[in-house]
Amino acid sequence: MQTLSMLLHIKFEMTVVFNVKSLEKVRIVPKSLIAARLLHHLSYIRAEEKHGYILAVTKVVKMGRGRKEPSSQYIHFPVTFWCRTFLPKDGDIMIGTVYFVTTSGVFLKCGPMSHLYLSARKMPNYSYVDGEKPHFLSNDHSRIEKDIVVRLKVFAVRWVRSDSCKQFHILATIDESSLGPIQTAGCDGMDLENPCPD
Repeated sequence: MQTLSMLLHIKFEMTVVFNVKSLEKVRIVPKSLIAARLLHHLSYIRAEEKHGYILAVTKVVKMGRGRKEPSSQYIHFPVTFWCRTFLPKDGDIMIGTVYFVTTSGVFLKCGPMSHLYLSARKMPNYSYVDGEKPHFLSNDHSRIEKDIVVRLKVFAVRWVRSDSCKQFHILATIDESSLGPIQTAGCDGMDLENPCPD
């Protein structure tokens, strides 16, 4: 299973910016304030094409001295830190949860990603069943429907960047052995009347 190959440990250098007016009462800027501003800034970045989704800062290596340009109203603090990231690649095996079912396939979420698409063409031996709870049913009666967990393989990754968001779009397949819907704790799938007893 290649899931761990998507997790990277990357060293970043970034500049944290403060407005001079917001620091009027503070002579020395506490490192905790710089770290909080860094985390706030990273929450807006969310993902980048080269390194993937930013999951966590694991270690702050260095916080540099603040610099202010003579005509500027801002102080710049250089920060060096290690960060854990999640970068999907072709061939990676993932586990995702179905959140939307259409006649042509299903959409899944996996970690920070919500744009994984599993086409009906990439689900061999599954056919679409319409109804109150639409789903895909296989020859062996396994189902892919909303809230089902699926092991899948990435076969295409596309980086999408717009004014409002930056994210990866994933195309996946279950056309290999050991891929497809998986059992979750507390549900063995044998009792058809009450599939997940309390």
